[in-house]
Amino acid sequence: MNEQPKPEVGMGASRGYGSDSYPATIVKVSSSGKTLWIEEDDYTFNPKAGEHEDKYIYSRRPGGRQFKYTLRQDGMFREVGARRGGTLGIGFRRFYNDPCF
Repeated sequence: MNEQPKPEVGMGASRGYGSDSYPATIVKVSSSGKTLWIEEDDYTFNPKAGEHEDKYIYSRRPGGRQFKYTLRQDGMFREVGARRGGTLGIGFRRFYNDPCF
């Protein structure tokens, strides 16, 4: 079972689909903590980033697309209605597009 931090409104998150990852912000958490809603964030390439730094700068996108996730038995939050992937990492933002696809 994967242990993730307790989700809170305003916390960063990363939507995962296969090997791709997209930054987001948690905008609503149910009272049980088992359902949450996220909103897409913007990301901009940071040409000044060092070798071990994140290559992107993230910022909120109020009014961006929202997605609903539920906590599953394996301890992961998964997107409601997603057929493949649709996992959510909590507590960090990350953008990555696998160049192999």
